[in-house]
Amino acid sequence: HLNAVQVFSEKGEFVMRLAERFERVGGIAVDKENNIIIVDSNQHKIHKYNESGKFLRSFGGQGRSNGLFQDPQGVCVDTKNRIIVVDRRNNRVQVFSNLGRHLRSMGSAGNKEDQIQDPCSISLEFHDRFFVTDCGNGRVLLFDSSGSVRRSFCLADSSPWRPTSVVFNPP
Repeated sequence: HLNAVQVFSEKGEFVMRLAERFERVGGIAVDKENNIIIVDSNQHKIHKYNESGKFLRSFGGQGRSNGLFQDPQGVCVDTKNRIIVVDRRNNRVQVFSNLGRHLRSMGSAGNKEDQIQDPCSISLEFHDRFFVTDCGNGRVLLFDSSGSVRRSFCLADSSPWRPTSVVFNPP
């Protein structure tokens, strides 16, 4: 089952394989109701399944308008159960309701403090702040819950650095 998503228990036991075939999984998250959120980068869509594997809905599609994607990648779900998706080729992050309704977009192409170039992944931190890898600019950005950039992290020297993944590990 190429490109299948498989679910395992906490003990590492196989639970299920989701029925839909995905072209390229770009990220997976679980919401407060244990629904499984899957990013299919090639289909430019987000798919949602309940914890039993029943398909609930898809949203998105290919495009540049709000709610559409160009190569979506990472995904996370905040404490308000909003779905936050890295929209790589549109150089932005998009926020959706748990039902898939577009709420807002943040970022634009460029290298200024509030801009993103080729974002790859996302990780949620405390208080609904989140880290986004800004691969094109060689940095990691920290956004607050309102979508404003609060800090950026990069290497002190001038070596080429393209962070492709980020994980927040709470203390």
